[in-house]
Amino acid sequence: MNASPGIQFGHLQSVRPKRFDIPLIPGEDVCDIRCQGEEPLVSIAMITYNHEKYVAEAIESIVGQRASFVFELVIGEDCSKDRTRQIVLEYQRRYPKRIRVVMSDENVGPIANQLRVERACRGKYIAYCEGDDFWQRSDKLQVQVDFLEAHPECSVVYSGYTLLKGGKAKKVTTVPGQTADMANILSFDDILFGNCFQFATCTTVGRRAIIERAHALCPIMSEDLSFGDVTRHLLFASAGHVGFIPEVLGTYRINPGGVSQDIKTCLRFVFDGIHVKKWFLNEFRPGSIDGERRLARQCFPYVFYFAEQTYDPTLTRELVKLAKECGYRLPVGLKMKLALCGGSRRTHRAVRATMGFFRAWHERYRMRAQKRTQGT
Repeated sequence: MNASPGIQFGHLQSVRPKRFDIPLIPGEDVCDIRCQGEEPLVSIAMITYNHEKYVAEAIESIVGQRASFVFELVIGEDCSKDRTRQIVLEYQRRYPKRIRVVMSDENVGPIANQLRVERACRGKYIAYCEGDDFWQRSDKLQVQVDFLEAHPECSVVYSGYTLLKGGKAKKVTTVPGQTADMANILSFDDILFGNCFQFATCTTVGRRAIIERAHALCPIMSEDLSFGDVTRHLLFASAGHVGFIPEVLGTYRINPGGVSQDIKTCLRFVFDGIHVKKWFLNEFRPGSIDGERRLARQCFPYVFYFAEQTYDPTLTRELVKLAKECGYRLPVGLKMKLALCGGSRRTHRAVRATMGFFRAWHERYRMRAQKRTQGT
């Protein structure tokens, strides 16, 4: 596979992400050899770092699964600064037939941690659950494995989930853009040009052979990006159809004060998302001008939103130039914001308030027009 040239983002992303040499990532596999005789059908990959408040709940939700097959839990503990390692090792001693722990004496970061955990997995299928998430139903694994066994054309299956943020819970049981005729089976284009971030990692169950091949053949898998889940969503989608079960099977937790609270970190997420999607577009839809434009239309509104929040005129000018190169037409309202990008915070607040008024006015106009259309 050929690596994509990537996108340059000035002082935020001026060089390509570094790549890990997967076999050289340090990791000791802590397990009871006497209990590892039977090969599991499913391996659950869990990465954890500073999750002492949540990791016990995550582990309990997995070891409590009722399934007609053998499964294992492989936990990557990345030198946490709290009691996470002690908790994880205590569970390994309590469930030696089911739990293995991969760890080292140095912190390797979330991407390398994920890669070494995947390398240690042995099952035909691989499921995911991070240390601060958890599964809700005790038959979660059985339901999704049964789906994959019944649908050999699918490389992966996801499900609905509960989004837990700041003590508030929201159920997500549909895929953005999903229609009734899609019948819960999605294609590669649905994932590439849709919102990959809407899939919860804790609901992922896929065919491990795809991950194993990608470790050897797909260079973007080993890049040190700000996330790894979107890369895997697209990887699975490129190898087959994508299944979706519209039932709530897991909980995805957003911790207050986490990286999602940092505007520039969020902006880097978006940049990395564009980089990953462009790589898959170039690899599986080479030369697609329409595909480039669809990605631009999808991604740039998020980019400009986060950029405007940073009050950084240099960054915003770079993004304007990049957007034009990708064929993205800036809306009139956005042009008004960018014209005042060098102004003070007070100016920015005034522009946002003005645009809020125009958005509300436009929504009222649209609703009146819709009622008139329905009346005729």
